Amino acid sequence: MNIKRLFGVPAAEEAVHVFNLRNFIVLVALPVAVLAMAAILLITDRLNNWAYFVWPMVAAFMLSGITVGIMHRGYAHHPHFRFRYTWAEYAYLVLVASAFQGDVRTWKNDHWQHHFGDDPHSRGNGIMYSWLGWMVFKRQGTEFPSKYHADNAALDWQARHYVKLLLAVNVAAPLLVGLLLGYPLTMLFGWWTGVFITQHATILGINVAAHTPKLGHQLDPTYDATDVWWLRFFTGGEADHAKHHLLPTQPFLTYFDWNGW
Repeated sequence: MNIKRLFGVPAAEEAVHVFNLRNFIVLVALPVAVLAMAAILLITDRLNNWAYFVWPMVAAFMLSGITVGIMHRGYAHHPHFRFRYTWAEYAYLVLVASAFQGDVRTWKNDHWQHHFGDDPHSRGNGIMYSWLGWMVFKRQGTEFPSKYHADNAALDWQARHYVKLLLAVNVAAPLLVGLLLGYPLTMLFGWWTGVFITQHATILGINVAAHTPKLGHQLDPTYDATDVWWLRFFTGGEADHAKHHLLPTQPFLTYFDWNGW
């Protein structure tokens, strides 16, 4: 079996796509394992206390969603975006690790390329590629770095320490709180469930659904960017994607801006 083809890698580009083990673990192996374990705990009635599963799930969903929103509308699309205080920027760069979507510099470069370069997760390559394949098998030699925040030392710091930050926020913190409250595994799996809901709402919801015209409303018939109303809740409003693509450098576009309020 050709694994690259299973993940939607175009046959003509197989040679320039290289397997990325970290992305495979974070995007495929961990979500499958967490959901399987959560199902087992549910079926065997081992969750102990549902509240200690649900509120970490909601907290992780909200935290990762908000931090990704700042990463997108701030760092990726605003050339002068900075936190007023240095400590606040570093605190944010720790918390955004909750999203399991990579360091900010890599994320914004991929997103910049999505808008202005050779789209790394083109919907034209199929559902599997624009959902998972483009990250499980990273395309080499087509980098198109964003010119925004190129000299930001805080982003360099986060990139160097990203794995440690990810483990601190998504493993150590929920386990520690869970130990203090007496439900460590329940809270850990609740947290991870919330994280993975946000993660795949982004990479499946935005990369795939919001680029599938029949699922929503297009504003520009020459491009597949689509407003998908039923995804707004899970994506913090980012599913109004047709509007975003028409005005990509407007970082704070809202429904009211669009309709002239």
